[in-house]
Amino acid sequence: MTTEKRTLVPLRDIIGLDFECPHCHTRCSFPLEKIDRLLYSCPNCHERWVREPKNQSGLEPDTTVLQALQRYLRESQRRDFDAVIRLEVKGEEETDREDLS
Repeated sequence: MTTEKRTLVPLRDIIGLDFECPHCHTRCSFPLEKIDRLLYSCPNCHERWVREPKNQSGLEPDTTVLQALQRYLRESQRRDFDAVIRLEVKGEEETDREDLS
């Protein structure tokens, strides 16, 4: 017998964006309702978190994508959709399988 475990998160349950610096592991959380600006570098070690794509035609700047993500998440929570919309997140099993590849 095969079983499958999925993790689904309703849009209304997304309460913020969390950033972790890959260098010093400092974490910063930004509540969606209170975000007035995003950080693009670590407040601790000042390493850049967001890089702009170079020579990749058709890609929007990373800062534009992050700002749009925050804006769309906030806007989606103000709406009353006729369907329940959820984000599916990768579970531990999928992560473990990718690590083995």
